[in-house]
Amino acid sequence: MVSFEEKKVIFKSFKLKEKEISNGRVNFIYPESKQKGQVLARELQPSGNGYVIGKYMPNEVLEKNGYQVDARGWISIKDFPKDELAKLITEAMKSMSGQEVKMVQVDEAVIVEEQVEHAEEVVEETQEDTGIENDQVEASLITTEVEAPVEKEAVKIQKPDTQHAAHKEKPVDPYLEYEQYPLSCWFAWVGLALSSMETGFLIWRNAIRKYGELRQK
Repeated sequence: MVSFEEKKVIFKSFKLKEKEISNGRVNFIYPESKQKGQVLARELQPSGNGYVIGKYMPNEVLEKNGYQVDARGWISIKDFPKDELAKLITEAMKSMSGQEVKMVQVDEAVIVEEQVEHAEEVVEETQEDTGIENDQVEASLITTEVEAPVEKEAVKIQKPDTQHAAHKEKPVDPYLEYEQYPLSCWFAWVGLALSSMETGFLIWRNAIRKYGELRQK
């Protein structure tokens, strides 16, 4: 059975656009399609299974090649060999664009080269994720001599002179408190004036009441 990577190489040889979907699966898009959809192959997965569009193919093409189309109009490519898969892709592209498509001869060397490039990309991504660099790997393989620890002279720590460094608080001048609050004096005078007015008002009111009571008698 053709592997997942080999099938991807065959699809890429037709200049189809690869689109990743969920769970490691991929679709292949045919931009020159004149049909309603542009997805030529879907759900190509590491298990080797996948589907190529077959609902646009004429019945004579399906019968001649023995293609089995499911109810949704797709052909399973799980057990297709390389040449048969390339032929199926050619027929699918022809049915979608209405143009003749030249069949690509799959070269084993091209498949091997693509697989090697894919493996190198995986290794590079793994190194980037783990933070391992080539210089660090090479450095870890080189044995170096360990130098004997050098005894350092004891450093005398001088305690700070707390007698001269003691902070002496300056006495607060009570007459300067109003300088910090410029309006405090004004508020004090206003309060005093209001209290004097209120006291005078109460005194006069009581005097007028008593005078009125005396006149009534």
